[in-house]
Amino acid sequence: MRVEPYVYFQGRCEEALAFYRGAIGADATVFARFDDKVAHAVLRIGDTVVLASDGQGAGQPDFSGFSLSLTVSDDAEAERLF
Repeated sequence: MRVEPYVYFQGRCEEALAFYRGAIGADATVFARFDDKVAHAVLRIGDTVVLASDGQGAGQPDFSGFSLSLTVSDDAEAERLF
């Protein structure tokens, strides 16, 4: 069994994906749009998959209540990503 978190970014999904691409080398492998919003994206971070969307895009974005944890092989890689 594999568990894949699905994160809703309330209208700022594309910005979040760009951040994770630049910060930790994540790769968006599936990118589906609805109008100008991200309906569904698959973000690959190493061997991990995180699903993402703008969701309904209603309200103010609030990035509390979740975190992504990275496990790396050595201190140098941890320092580089941090």
